Amino acid sequence: MDKQFEALFTYLTIVLVYTVFLFKIEIYPNNFRFALSLGIVYRLLPCIIISATFSNDIVQYGYLGNKILSGQIPYKDFPAPYPPLSLYISVPFLIIGDLRLLKLFFVLCDLAIIFLLCRMLKSQNISVEKIKMLSLILLFFPPLLLEFSVSGHNDSFTLLLLIASLALLHDKQTISASFLGLSICSKIFPLATVPFLLKQQWAKNKKTASHFLLTLASSLALISTPFILLSPNAFFGMLFGATRYTIPYGFFQMLMFKLLNGSSDSLIMSVLIVSSAISTIIFLSIFIYSHLRDWSLTKSLSIIFMLLPFLLPQFQPWYLLWALPFVILHASENRKMIVVYLVLLSVFHFLSYLLTIYNPLV
Repeated sequence: MDKQFEALFTYLTIVLVYTVFLFKIEIYPNNFRFALSLGIVYRLLPCIIISATFSNDIVQYGYLGNKILSGQIPYKDFPAPYPPLSLYISVPFLIIGDLRLLKLFFVLCDLAIIFLLCRMLKSQNISVEKIKMLSLILLFFPPLLLEFSVSGHNDSFTLLLLIASLALLHDKQTISASFLGLSICSKIFPLATVPFLLKQQWAKNKKTASHFLLTLASSLALISTPFILLSPNAFFGMLFGATRYTIPYGFFQMLMFKLLNGSSDSLIMSVLIVSSAISTIIFLSIFIYSHLRDWSLTKSLSIIFMLLPFLLPQFQPWYLLWALPFVILHASENRKMIVVYLVLLSVFHFLSYLLTIYNPLV
């Protein structure tokens, strides 16, 4: 516990320094190359020299990958909480024999996201000065440092595939749909984007939307079908969270547990069903409202991914980063909005870890 608080205090110090940096960012563009190089070292070095401090996920990736290397099949021979791509991505790094390289891969994925966002902003005719500023803001963002460089979460890999899908959506729909399929086969949360992407495609060209959906379904089927055929119950159990949510500790779920005053298996299933129904209603309401108000795609996805971590049966602090790329794309012209969002995100991210230390369910 003392080591956790010491690490958390160090992280809080970094957050405070970063907050000052946010308000002084305008002095950096003249030394952009130096700041960029410093930022890359700042992001790459910890993933090699620091072991996971706040999470054991990287160890779990290694454990599941070793199961595969021993000849076992996910879902059939052992329970797995992730879709297939998340399980198999660790295998090459285990063959090399160093999980730090897997963390390095996730950091490189995050750096690739920043590069891709800059390219997308450039295509929107955002000024070079603003793009440089945004790249430094993201490069030094403390939650990204903690979750990818230190803890080695694989969400950056999923988000990279998702952002690549978004970047290619207008010009190369087939590749875009394929990337989206790969993203979903890495983690489940990109499924939330499908109705919004299809709605936008349908409004422009119904034939294109149908082709996009067919390609997406084909890519999902290509990766998932072997596992479904081998072990349908275990695979769909993973999709619906049976291997992750045996103790639901999302915000809705913990509140309902307290109201119901219990923790039996029967209550767990009831809580999951009721909270899932509430989450679905909220999601559909946002989808309908976004359509009626004609929101942009990036605005819709920003709001969905800001809310989604609180609607799931399980909450983790790194889920808060899902919305970050979409907020940057949506608010790229509004520096004040970005600064306020990043400060609030940093504070809430820190508080989430503080609550995790005190809460035995998380």
